[in-house]
Amino acid sequence: MPRLRISYAPHSAPPFPIADMAKRIRNSKDSALFSIMEPTGKGDALLALTKDSVVRANFLVIGTTENQAGVNVFTAAETEDTDVVPFDYLRRGVPQPFRAELSGREGTGGQHIHHKFIVLDFNGEDPVVYCGSSNLAAGGETSNGDNLLEIRDPSVAAAYAVEAIALYDHYRFRSRQRLRTQQGRPFTLRPSSEWVKDFYDPTKVKSLQREVYVRRNA
Repeated sequence: MPRLRISYAPHSAPPFPIADMAKRIRNSKDSALFSIMEPTGKGDALLALTKDSVVRANFLVIGTTENQAGVNVFTAAETEDTDVVPFDYLRRGVPQPFRAELSGREGTGGQHIHHKFIVLDFNGEDPVVYCGSSNLAAGGETSNGDNLLEIRDPSVAAAYAVEAIALYDHYRFRSRQRLRTQQGRPFTLRPSSEWVKDFYDPTKVKSLQREVYVRRNA
């Protein structure tokens, strides 16, 4: 078994408080990859992720949130090292049965993120995963029947990191393609190497992704 701590809510004295997770987020060295609901709740952990982390130089922050409303939290502090995409879908050009996919907005019956997770320094010396049904907000500590797990294990962190990157890449494409389609200029494949440039441009998040993904400190 990996090193593991579990916190069940509601409680008055948790095995580990949300403040522990906030401290770990702030002390992370390289990256924070995540899939969470709308990051609009209160508490030190969400503040550490949505405000403190995104303004750090050369610190990779990427993830998915429940919907577009949640992304607004990141707008004021967003940097080139940061890219957050919402649950989104394409209205046109999608084959069945995916054409009938719902938007995921509240009240529509669509798919929603419920198992939230954050992976910190997944390929570093001390990787950690926080996951569970907890909304990562302070209110859930005393009022919700949620759970929060802290897992310290390189293999588990790597597995969650792969999932975070897959979700990010998938919904980033869908979100960007939807916007480009609305603008009348959908993405097309071009027989050139232009796509490589962003991966070597230090002002682009793709360049930092390339560096962080291949880094190995453990």
